[in-house]
Amino acid sequence: MLVKSAATHIQHMQKALQQMNLRLNNVVSDITGQTGLQIIRAFLAGERHVKKLGEMRNYRCHASAEEIAEPLVGNYRREHLFALKQAVELFEYYQEKIAECETEMEKYLSSLPHVTEDEPAALPRSEKSSTMSFNVREHAYKLTGTGLFRIRGLNAETVLRIVSEVVVTRQRVENQEN
Repeated sequence: MLVKSAATHIQHMQKALQQMNLRLNNVVSDITGQTGLQIIRAFLAGERHVKKLGEMRNYRCHASAEEIAEPLVGNYRREHLFALKQAVELFEYYQEKIAECETEMEKYLSSLPHVTEDEPAALPRSEKSSTMSFNVREHAYKLTGTGLFRIRGLNAETVLRIVSEVVVTRQRVENQEN
């Protein structure tokens, strides 16, 4: 629910940028990534020099400073900047709430009885890292004793759903035995 709400505010950010004729999304893959947010925050702080904005790129960004600067010549109308500011603030608020949820999830997963204390085997380097703020893979392995991340197509969110079902089922069985 929080992720969905945050996504709505990303759309609001994109709309405000579009209305200002700023095509940041054409040169950065994610406007909520380091480069995108840094440039957007600079807009909101009053920076209008496109060369300086382009130089704010993160070193991992594939686009050059010149490529980023080019689509940043736009119409910085007050009402669109206000809409952008509101959307950024709401997006950041939801990011804080998502982080709080992840902290609680990690505490809960840590409190559950583990099947094993072993560490999961290393994944191949090509595997995508989790978008969660904690190591879902490690918790899932310790709770189930199975390397669920080795199954193609499973991500952290799906694995958490599987783990929750396994844990709930295990608790029901244990309660019936007692």
